[in-house]
Amino acid sequence: MIEELYTASIRSSNLRCETRDGTPIRHIDVVTAFGMSRSSMGLALLRLHTEWDGSEIRAGRELGSVEMLALRSMRTAMAGLAHWLTGAGVQDAQDTASRAIEHWLNRNCPRCKGAGEVVTNGLLHTCPVCKGVKTRREPHDPMLRKALNFMDDCCASARGSARKRLWGNHQA
Repeated sequence: MIEELYTASIRSSNLRCETRDGTPIRHIDVVTAFGMSRSSMGLALLRLHTEWDGSEIRAGRELGSVEMLALRSMRTAMAGLAHWLTGAGVQDAQDTASRAIEHWLNRNCPRCKGAGEVVTNGLLHTCPVCKGVKTRREPHDPMLRKALNFMDDCCASARGSARKRLWGNHQA
């Protein structure tokens, strides 16, 4: 829910601020709460995912490097992840960051495009690649897996921080 709220808020043209007690949470409140998060990497990744979700690039195919760089938040996310990977001792941090972001943005199975089923000879069958799970296999490269976990942790931190600022210890 918090990600959908963030997506709607950063696309909103109404960022009017209401400061009275009892005022419902508005788009400006959500943008402010996310902006106050200490996880700048998590924020960059959430913005990138929001752009990806709203882009025409997402046509169920692999992203090319030119298409990836067309997303406005890509450079920030790529630089942050490459910096982290360099600190983790990865030799080719830029390439690993690129592969990690590509995998992270599009986790759908490349064969069934996330449907879990494919049509063969006019009949519907469970996808032979993902076995109906609908997602890509996790990468074999341990640093790539570590980068994906780091990215997920950064996003969880940003979401948690914003949730806490918006609703305190209460879940909405």
